[in-house]
Order: sequence, then structure tokens, then C-alpha cells
Amino acid sequence: GAWRKQWDPEDLGGGVGVLPPADSYEPRQDARPSGQERPWEVSRPVPPNHPTMVQYDAGRHPRHEDEERQHRQLAVVEPKDNAIVAPKTPASFAPNKESIRAEAAATQMATKMRTGEWRTLYDEMGVRHRDFFQDLRRHRDREKGTVATGPVWKHLATQAKNLAADFDLQGILEAIKLFASVRFQDYDLYLRLIGEVPRYVTSAQPLQLIQFLRLLARMRLRERNYVDMIGAHLRQSFRSVKLNDVVAPRYLVKAANAFAELDVRSNPKAVEAFLTHVEHRMGEFDAAALCKFSPIFVIDFMSASLRRAFLQRCAEAQAGFQGELDECRNIAAVEFALRKENHSVVAGMQPWVKRYLEKLKQHCAFDGWGAVSLPKAASTRDELEQVAALAHKHQVNPVSGQSKRSVDIFSSNLHRDVSSCLSYLGITHENGVESGPFLLDIVAQDMAQAHKKIIYEVNAPHHFYEGTEQLTAERKFRQRLLARLGHKLHHVNAHQWSQLSPASRITFLLRIQDEATKANIQLAPLSSPTRSPGLKSIGVPRTPRQRLALQQAGTAVRA
Repeated sequence: GAWRKQWDPEDLGGGVGVLPPADSYEPRQDARPSGQERPWEVSRPVPPNHPTMVQYDAGRHPRHEDEERQHRQLAVVEPKDNAIVAPKTPASFAPNKESIRAEAAATQMATKMRTGEWRTLYDEMGVRHRDFFQDLRRHRDREKGTVATGPVWKHLATQAKNLAADFDLQGILEAIKLFASVRFQDYDLYLRLIGEVPRYVTSAQPLQLIQFLRLLARMRLRERNYVDMIGAHLRQSFRSVKLNDVVAPRYLVKAANAFAELDVRSNPKAVEAFLTHVEHRMGEFDAAALCKFSPIFVIDFMSASLRRAFLQRCAEAQAGFQGELDECRNIAAVEFALRKENHSVVAGMQPWVKRYLEKLKQHCAFDGWGAVSLPKAASTRDELEQVAALAHKHQVNPVSGQSKRSVDIFSSNLHRDVSSCLSYLGITHENGVESGPFLLDIVAQDMAQAHKKIIYEVNAPHHFYEGTEQLTAERKFRQRLLARLGHKLHHVNAHQWSQLSPASRITFLLRIQDEATKANIQLAPLSSPTRSPGLKSIGVPRTPRQRLALQQAGTAVRA
């Protein structure tokens, strides 16, 4: 039956909301006999507005009347006059953090129910969302660290596209994160999901905006409109006084690295506001956080004042000399880039900062394993293989006392494919040769001049922005510094390699070898051989017979 909002006057014998007379108070059935009850054990029937009362319609069942009669027999304890009463809120019932948090959650839920924003998980759409995320998390945990492929992931991507319009902001970010963690390649899926983000940007928290920016950088989605939108809203958040309590320094580092990796500067005011905020909070970064800054952000994004403050803070915290060895890679690349491109900045620093940079340079030269920047891998498993190969390469032989330099380090499957083709042609080469703070992909030997080297730069699909043929900012930065060292790179791009047949790939590599050999002969005369910068020279011709043999080989190549 329908619930009644007001108490039935007939059940009380009085008006609505009127308490029964005082002389109608009766002791409870389980109370002590007269004279033995305690002062506070005088009971009365429950008032009609008490929440324990059950209100039914006029035409109710007799069983309901019995239940109502039982409710009336409940007692509300009241103290007598001049009686000592225990405190209402003893220490055992004092509010704690959990109760306060539960009360806040209940208040928030009541507000959402009143405004119509709350949606239960037990409706049809809520069940679909729950089942989708359960399946997505289960398959993600199973294939984490690899590149996800197969019909199951295509089915999950189709479900995500259909449910994208009903996701909230947290659901959108979680779906993007789960798909990106397994390197699932579906450009349309990511565009469908991020297309729903502008609806929630105005009410999003700064941490959610930073997380969305990091996901764009992780998926290599260089969407200028979305990056400018996030930058504009973050600029408004930077003006808030409470932002220091919300955004921790480590999240500022992640946001800075995301801005640098996306390389979007179409909104200079947002970039300037972010740099000003980072400079204002530079004293909060410790040595571990300073080592996490991307070299691209330090060299290309930081202003002169911010870069000066960054170097001073690094010298104060002795960044690069604390923690694990591999934490020195970013700061080593920063020192190398400053020495090659921004020498004037270093020259204008204080003497103690210069001593720190010189000490860091010596440390990087001594510790080759922790100061080498590994190429960006396609999956987590490839990254672990690179670290293991680099560690094995720097192991010292206890017999000879020399390092093992014959270990190959690959950056991608395309790198392995190109190396296999060169081995099929009989060209002597090495994979992962150290040069400064970087590793050269492939260093092959010139067929005409043994002391000359031909360097291949293999650009895999994950070295380009998604949906474009433009190299990422990290790849451009690496190639720019390698050019500073004097290396001439011969590029092998993934979009060109994938269109060639096996025979055409062999012809493509032979053409590169021939052009590089001709360029080496024209640049360096055979009478005065020179070594390639940063590399060891092998087999330098010193006798007239060797020079004559190389001259004949060069004539044959020209023919």
C-alpha cells in the first residue's frame, strides 16, 4: 500500500504530531519492579515522528497492526529530574576520520540524488559499464607489457566506442589508460574517447587534466586543440592559492615532460604560466624529482631564468649522485646538451654550479651504464631487454679486465629486421654503439674503406606521432645532438620499409651503402684517412700497398 506522510490521528487519540499525555507513561515490560529501576529507565511510547515507526495505509493487514503495536512498545529513555546522566558522546563514540569520510560521502550522494546527477550501478547502462571495465582490466593484467592484438581487443575497442558517450571523465581516463598500457593500435578508438573530454573540462580537477595530458603524450596523440584547451584550464588553476596543496611536485614533473614530448607551443601564454609556476616551486623538487625532468623540457622549453634556477637546484641537491645508477640518464643528457648547444648559459653560472657540472661530466664518463639514454622501445618487455643487454655489455671480464662490447642492443622489431638484411648481405655491422649519452642504432663498415663507418638511424612506428609521418620530439632531440657530434645519419623509416618487398629491401640497403661510400670517398681523401667522430677506427691503411688496394676499390665503386 501507499505510504502515508502524516500519522493517523485515530491511532494516537489526538491531533497530528501531538504527544500522548504524561500520565500515560508506562514502564517497559523488561523493567525492574517499582523502586528498583534506575533514574534513567523511565520509558514512554515512541513519538509519532520517530524514524523507527512504520506507517501504513488505512486499509492495512492485521499483521501490520501487530508490528505497529510492537513498535509502540519500544521505549525512549529519559532521565528523571536532578538525575546524573552519562555524557551523550562518550570517547568511544567520538567521530573519527572514517565516520567523517562516510558522512561526507553520504552528503555528496544525497546532493547528487536531489539534483538528478546520481546514477545507480544497477540500471542497465551501469551493468554494461561494470562488465566492460571488468573484462578490460582482466585482459590488460594478462597482457601487460606486450603489444595487444587479436579479436578480443578489437571487441573491447568496439564496446568502448559504443559506450564512450555515457562515460564520465574518470571512466574515459581509465579506458584510455588501460588501452594505452598494452599499446593497442587503434587511432579511431582514441579519437572517439578523447572527443568526450571537452564536456567535463570545466569541472575537472587539475590532477585529472594532468593525467589526460600524460595519456596524450603516452599515445603520441599530438592534438593541438586538446593540448591548448588543457593548457588554458591549467593556467586558470595556477592562479589558485590552493593548487600547491593539490598538485604535488612529481605531478608537475610529469606534466612538464608531457608538454615537452607533445611539443605544442601554439598557446604561449599557457606555456609561460606553467613555466612561471614551476620556477616558483623549484625549491620543492628533490634530487630524485630533478633527475626525472626530460632533457627536451630543460633545453627547449625552459626560459633562461628557469634553466638557471634548475641548474642551481641540481647543484644544491647533488642530483645524479644519489639513488640508483640509471637515474642519472636524464641529467647526463642535460649536461651534454648544455655543453654542446648552450655553452654561454654554463659560462654565466656561479663557480659552484660549474664545479657540479664538471663533476657530473666525469661521473657520466666513468659510469657508462647509468649515463646512456636508451632508445624508446615499443613495449615494456623491449625496454627490459634493452636494460639487460646494456648491463651485460658493461660487465667487466675478470680475466682481461675489459668490457664485453659485442652485445647487440635493439630498439624495435624494425631494427632487428634491418640488421638481419645487412647480415644477409655480408656487411659487418654492430647494433647499439655508444656515442656520447646515446646509442647509435646500426654502425656498418664501409665496403670500400674499412676505416669509415656508415650509421643507420632506424625510425620505428612508435618514433612517429600517431596518424602522422612526423618524428617525435624525443627523436628529433636525439638526432640533433648526434649531428652535433659529427655523425651523418642514414634514415630507414617504418612507412617506407613496410611498403617494400624482401627483394626491394635488399636493394634499398645496397643503395644506401653505395651512396654513403661515394660520400665518404669525396669527403675524405685516401691519402689522409680520418676516423669517424666518437667511434673507434679499425683497419686504418698505413702502408702504400693498403692505400693502393683501397684506391682500386674506390675506382671500382665509381665505375
